Amino acid sequence: YEVVPKSVTWRPDVQLTKAYEMMSCVDGLLEYYRITGESRILEAVKRFQANVWATERNPMWNVGFNDQFSGGGILPNGASEPCDAIHWIRLNYDLFLITGDPQYVDVMEQTFFNAFLAGVYREGTWGARAVRSEGWHNTAHGQALMKYSHCCVDNMPRCFMDIAQTLVTRDAAGTLYVNWYSDSSASLDGATVKVTGNYPVSDKVSVTVSVNKPTVLKFRNPSWSAVTTLDGVPGDG
Repeated sequence: YEVVPKSVTWRPDVQLTKAYEMMSCVDGLLEYYRITGESRILEAVKRFQANVWATERNPMWNVGFNDQFSGGGILPNGASEPCDAIHWIRLNYDLFLITGDPQYVDVMEQTFFNAFLAGVYREGTWGARAVRSEGWHNTAHGQALMKYSHCCVDNMPRCFMDIAQTLVTRDAAGTLYVNWYSDSSASLDGATVKVTGNYPVSDKVSVTVSVNKPTVLKFRNPSWSAVTTLDGVPGDG
């Protein structure tokens, strides 16, 4: 292959730009938006997210193929790097916190329960370098002459924190949002929310809420759910 300077262009046959590096840069634009309030920046990131989810969503519900944006959505035997899942979840995490749009939690949930958790080994001591849709996952090996350090494994704790920090949220008006239905207990600004029910294995959960003042409470209606009921009453919105 011809040598192409990294600053000039990107080609899928020459590994110049990693998908998670690109997503990290785009996530940085959201930090810029938080400071400046420039609506065009937020709009650009929202369009980037929609484009990637439409064209690069792979069989594991992550994005890209083997750390590249190279048409992962059309490749039946995918290779999903945990770093891509981690940064993809992070991008949707920030979009949700800024916009309050639950579609971004839907995406986080699908990537977390499928691509991300498949890369975390059950005993929790190590992880995968690539999660495959067929055959064996590829175990992460040490990097930079370090036996017990690898970018995918090193970043996994941060992803768990991103999920934990979106279990329950509150907006400026004080409305309390229950965004995830995994077994959990969360406290936020005088409110405590406990969820039980072994979701997503079970499709019925129990949510107990304790608040120190009258509070508007909202539950995420997952996009994949044909019918979502609250105390037997179908929910809307």
